[in-house]
Amino acid sequence: MQASSSQKDILVSQNQTLLQHLLNINQKQEEVKGQVQLTKIAAEKDVKVAKLSKQEKILVALLSAPGLLLAAFEYIPKIINSFGG
Repeated sequence: MQASSSQKDILVSQNQTLLQHLLNINQKQEEVKGQVQLTKIAAEKDVKVAKLSKQEKILVALLSAPGLLLAAFEYIPKIINSFGG
């Protein structure tokens, strides 16, 4: 009786260890899936940007925050001065 109880305890312990190991593997797999999805999204964005024409790329750059700052400090004073301001 003592031996079968001890064997049962060993099996329960091994099953718990195996279950925890499988849960860790599943968690890692989900993390990798998430990273792969983010990589796919980034790659799709890069492809879309690569397909833009030169004029479209300039427009995107000008409409971005740094592009707007550049326009504000570089071009707007020139435009104002051209109207006699």
